[in-house]
Amino acid sequence: LPVVAQLLLDCLSRLTEPLLTYRYYDSFILILYMVRKSDQVESCRDLIGSLPPRNRTVVHQVLILLRHLTTIDYSTSSLATVFGGIFMRPFKSIYYMEGDAKLVSQVVEMLIQNFMVLFGADEDKADLFITSQQSQADLQTKPRSGSIRRYSSGGESNTTSGGGGG
Repeated sequence: LPVVAQLLLDCLSRLTEPLLTYRYYDSFILILYMVRKSDQVESCRDLIGSLPPRNRTVVHQVLILLRHLTTIDYSTSSLATVFGGIFMRPFKSIYYMEGDAKLVSQVVEMLIQNFMVLFGADEDKADLFITSQQSQADLQTKPRSGSIRRYSSGGESNTTSGGGGG
């Protein structure tokens, strides 16, 4: 995995509760047993809409990253397996839930594959989180320059030019 994805995985693994919350664990698993795919996606969208706003935002951003990784030679199923535990896990593991890891991966895979439907986002808006390789190269090679707008406590703006910050 790229460094950013690994750091994100490490950080989110330390959360006391998964992103999709313990409360909805069974509901997300049960979605997989729905016959029609459209019903699965609609139920997923409803559950995501029920998440606390902070969780919903993080889920959205992590899925953007995972979608991006699928464009650079990472399979959806392998990403779903690796990131499954940060999205969902049971509050208390019971012996008959040992087989749920595969189901969790299937749920996360469904989230990645149906991102646009689940979040109603345009492709352009979804990619705002991921900067293009060209933009990254520009940031690394071009010095900061231009004008900097500074605001005083009274709301007035002063424009200065130069390459400094702060």
